[in-house]
Amino acid sequence: MSVAIRSFGTSSANIYKLTNENGYELSTTNLGATITGFLVPDNKGGKTDVVLGYTTYNGYMKGSAYMGATVGRVANRIADGEFHLNEKTYRLDKNSGRNTLHGGFDSWHTRIWDAQINDEPNSITFSLTSHHGDQGMPGNARINVTYTLTESNAITITYRAVADKDTVFNLTNHVYFNLDGYDADKIANQYLWINADYFTPVNEELLPSGEIRSVKGTPFDFTNPKPIGKDIAVKDPQILIGRGYDHNYVLNQREPNEPF
Repeated sequence: MSVAIRSFGTSSANIYKLTNENGYELSTTNLGATITGFLVPDNKGGKTDVVLGYTTYNGYMKGSAYMGATVGRVANRIADGEFHLNEKTYRLDKNSGRNTLHGGFDSWHTRIWDAQINDEPNSITFSLTSHHGDQGMPGNARINVTYTLTESNAITITYRAVADKDTVFNLTNHVYFNLDGYDADKIANQYLWINADYFTPVNEELLPSGEIRSVKGTPFDFTNPKPIGKDIAVKDPQILIGRGYDHNYVLNQREPNEPF
């Protein structure tokens, strides 16, 4: 169990590699509080990186896919680049047509976060101060993101955000996995199960319409495991809009820690 540190393209950015007793290796960076790699044992006696990403600091700075990054204050889209809170309208960057995507132009994935190695084994916390007016949002806020690689080979992510004014938070991690390895073929033949009977259709701007629609009889039905690519070529209007699956699922009620 260890945390190894190496520089990453600039004096202020580092890669932090967490390794558990089973040899799994989770790599993160304080640039964007980002997951950069996850090495797992493969069926050839070696290890395979199952996380997509870039090999350089500049790749993460210039890339447009938010690979592995912490996204906030609000992940996904805010319609018309504004929201209303406490009888006040807050206007944001419009970096996706007329909408705000993943925080706007000055996204958190290009910022250097503070890093602290925790007493808990294989655990690191990245912290960021987001001042009042940052991304157009109200309130001075402190955001903590903790990554832990457990001895059961799980990655856990814990978010904590505190602000001194009423504000909005909708944080996520934007990691892309390919369980065959980042440099393998497409994921179309990999099986997916989602414990969700409903999803949220979107309009042409990928904004949810407000409808909660049943997955039954649609390509969005993953209530029984099936290859991801099985229905992706179906001429379904929602598949065409999203160029595949780029939708929210409404997860079924479940017990804490139950897989979905």
